[in-house]
Amino acid sequence: MDASVLIATHNRAGHLRDTLRSLAALSTSARWEVIVVDNNSRDETRDVVTAAAQAFPVELRYCFEPEPGKPAALNAAQRLARGDVFVFTDDDARFEVDWLDAALQALLQSGGDYIGGKVLPIWGAEPPGWLDNRPGSHRAVLALLDFGSQQREFGNGIGWPLGVNMAVRRSAFLRTGPWDNRFGRQGNTLRGQEQREWCIRARAVGLRGFYAPGVIVHHIVPAE
Repeated sequence: MDASVLIATHNRAGHLRDTLRSLAALSTSARWEVIVVDNNSRDETRDVVTAAAQAFPVELRYCFEPEPGKPAALNAAQRLARGDVFVFTDDDARFEVDWLDAALQALLQSGGDYIGGKVLPIWGAEPPGWLDNRPGSHRAVLALLDFGSQQREFGNGIGWPLGVNMAVRRSAFLRTGPWDNRFGRQGNTLRGQEQREWCIRARAVGLRGFYAPGVIVHHIVPAE
């Protein structure tokens, strides 16, 4: 399967630079590309992508999307993408070296229409004592996810995947339609619900998604 890794970003050029370095270090046999969508950034985001593209191991493309909202940015990326599989991540993620191969293999082996992997923290500061390691809504708000070591079906006793570590067959979006920008994060809140809304819509039309514990991303949790 050909894969398109899709990243939406807004005014986080420093984080994005390191994320692209981590992606460039992947070891994979897949045919893949990376598309970065600049969602109205006012920093040096475009320059960061242009510089990284010069030595990137595969094609790295820049796209500008003026409509605010991560869902709108990802929809723009999908219109440009060539892959059979859309692999979503964020501009502040770090990757296991086999991340892409693990995602594509999990998608094939599960027989599902999408998979979501484990998301582990890179703490920007020592976390408070009351923030425990149990799964729950408090972890999802920080974009962290760990449902254990076994494959499980989303929506069947567990929650939904996170957009920082999710792979979806292109064909799934032909059945569900695109991301709904009304459910993206608004302002400085942490209430982005576009993945949850899409997954509920996908389940309603008979699509299946699976938690894939071997697909691992490390995600920065800022001190604030």
